[in-house]
Amino acid sequence: MTGMKRFIFLGLAAALSSACSPEPLPAENAATRETKAGMVEITQFRLAPGVAADDFAQAASSMQSLFLEKQHGYLTRTLTVSADSLWTDIVYWENQQQAERAMQQAEQSDLVLPFMEKIDVNTVRMSFTTPIPTKQ
Repeated sequence: MTGMKRFIFLGLAAALSSACSPEPLPAENAATRETKAGMVEITQFRLAPGVAADDFAQAASSMQSLFLEKQHGYLTRTLTVSADSLWTDIVYWENQQQAERAMQQAEQSDLVLPFMEKIDVNTVRMSFTTPIPTKQ
């Protein structure tokens, strides 16, 4: 795997690991977690050819509970899909170093591979952003 594809794979693994939480967090808990975030990871992608959205959602849920939720610094996430099948994954981290550590661990985890195989890595676009607090 080339360096750039490896980086994308690792970032996507960490960013998408938490997709489709089996039990949604109460809104107040999610909002509280978001305010603690020092870094937000936003990843957009399409599924690999032939992968059904339901199969992807199941793999995402499994990876979230078995891998991502156990990563230090993970706060919360939102996974969405548009009408034209563009997926957007938004993951809140305490800081970028913890997100990068999770990416490194994802590379070595057998729990991540079945999930990653469902994503078309050639369509992945990822950015790291700093949240700006706004008054409610």
